[in-house]
Amino acid sequence: GVYDFQKKSSLIMASNESANTLGKVAATLADGEGLQAHSESAKYRIDN
Repeated sequence: GVYDFQKKSSLIMASNESANTLGKVAATLADGEGLQAHSESAKYRIDN
């Protein structure tokens, strides 16, 4: 049907503290999977 041709996306809100925590975890997971660009992207978004 029509829904087969629609892109679904979600908006997720998080506090700065939560986003920093998730960013660190995401960077670690991306490093472990060899996804360097994803890791760097996550690290770039972490407030130091």
